[in-house]
Amino acid sequence: MRNWHYPRVTPSKIVSLTVIFLFLLVTFSLYNENTSLKVKVKALERTNQLQQDNSELHARSKRDEPTQPKTISPLCNPAKVADHHKKEEYEAKTTQKPKRPQIKVPRRFASEKLSIIVYDKDGIILPNNRLDRLRVMFPKSTLFWNDNKDNNLAVTLNKLIPKVKTEYFLFLEPNVLPSDRHQEDVTLLWNALEKYPELDFVGGSYLSKEKRFYVPCNRYRLCRWTFSESYEYVRFLDDVMICDGISSSFMARTSSIQNISEAFDPKMPDVVVLRDFFLRAESYNLTAGTRPSMMFLIGEFKTLYQLWMSHEITKELVPFAVKHKVFIFKDFEGNLIELCSPTSPLSGKDLCIEKNSHKLMLDGGHWAYKGLYAYPYLYKYLVTTLLEVTDHLDQHNVSYRLVGGMSLGSIKMQSVLPWDSGDVDIHVFGLTRKQIYNLFEPLKKEKGYIVRLMSDQVHVFCTPRNVGDLSGGIATIFSERGPTPELMKIKINGKWISCDRKLFAYIFGRYGEEKYLGHAMHGNPRETMECKIKGHNACVPNFKSFLNGKGGTVREYFCEI
Repeated sequence: MRNWHYPRVTPSKIVSLTVIFLFLLVTFSLYNENTSLKVKVKALERTNQLQQDNSELHARSKRDEPTQPKTISPLCNPAKVADHHKKEEYEAKTTQKPKRPQIKVPRRFASEKLSIIVYDKDGIILPNNRLDRLRVMFPKSTLFWNDNKDNNLAVTLNKLIPKVKTEYFLFLEPNVLPSDRHQEDVTLLWNALEKYPELDFVGGSYLSKEKRFYVPCNRYRLCRWTFSESYEYVRFLDDVMICDGISSSFMARTSSIQNISEAFDPKMPDVVVLRDFFLRAESYNLTAGTRPSMMFLIGEFKTLYQLWMSHEITKELVPFAVKHKVFIFKDFEGNLIELCSPTSPLSGKDLCIEKNSHKLMLDGGHWAYKGLYAYPYLYKYLVTTLLEVTDHLDQHNVSYRLVGGMSLGSIKMQSVLPWDSGDVDIHVFGLTRKQIYNLFEPLKKEKGYIVRLMSDQVHVFCTPRNVGDLSGGIATIFSERGPTPELMKIKINGKWISCDRKLFAYIFGRYGEEKYLGHAMHGNPRETMECKIKGHNACVPNFKSFLNGKGGTVREYFCEI
């Protein structure tokens, strides 16, 4: 039998073999992981390819299906849903789709393809220098103008526009001619209408004799009995600014107006007829823009405010004011035309008498019962009365306290409530009714205020002499018997005015501890305030549905002038 001799195993050999074994083990593990990773990557690539193929198939099928409106889950936050709808409405207004086929390259301007309407407030009598100059500038254009029998702009436009046979027409207001210089002439307006079919009107800028340059591009707003103009454009199409109001001379797409029956209101005086039209343009789905580089040459440019201050217009604003329910005009520079201010020629007349305001603006109703803001001129009279009466009492060291809606306004807004019903209630201590009357009687001669002694109270009207008691602003003063209560001062409309130390006991008792911070309809404290005339520009916020009737007085809730 053969004898086998095994090699001798030493510690050093054991260590070497162990190292080799570990190296082989690590290498094998890394190889397996790398192989597994490659398999996973290939599987993932295959999955992505399948998803991409499915998406393409889904997109193809979607193109053949009618588009479905986006839906919002009813579980969403209601406030976010409301914001979503507001965003969609805004985008719909500001990104309207073209109403006509897009024209990529504008056709070259040719005067025979343009009609021109020329207007003069006194009518045009031939021969006429302006017409002669236009015939030189546009030798092949058809000219239309008003004679001395038609001195109403709206009537003239409604009469002449249907006679236009060309695709576009140019309208020129009194004392205006278009520039004939290159890159500022009417071809700029022509090219804008050609290039952008969604445009219906395009105006230009004004250059006066004094070389003053004006760009008319205004945003129109109706808010709290005010019509305001602000220099803003909603969006732009290259170098065309999309605006609400443009220059009173403009180029227009004829078909856009010919499709509207009596587009221009003949009841509107010339100075406001185009403002009235462009204010209503959105309801006709019309778009207006200004191309600032085009220039209209005008002798003197005057804003509405300048015309008012120079007394060139007064009653001319009344038809617009009644139609759109406004008492104030605010121009793009922030100037205010207050039709019923004490210095206005309309003060104490026409729509500036309270009963006439009710008839013309609210069909015989009263703002406090309709959920509207008070008329601006009456609100000012009310504030004046509050300050004048309390100041007179303070000067004579008479103890008094403020009560009624004024005390409520002192807590909620530190001012007369903008929808207040129109009177100031005050309790006077230590004086009889006759003594109160004698105290205020000197104001009749000094300031022309009306002071009346009634059966159980004294009335004071702190209004201009020509207004008297025709338009609110009344303080009702009562004589209170008994000891004078503990009083304190609270600031209202910038003045420290006296009220009872137990003010909140009075407020809680009259309006309710849990309800006085809310906003109730006048005469019905159980009904939360809401506007009864839908769409009126002077509507207060709909507190009935807003924040579950818990809306406060944050400025963002209210329409600001």
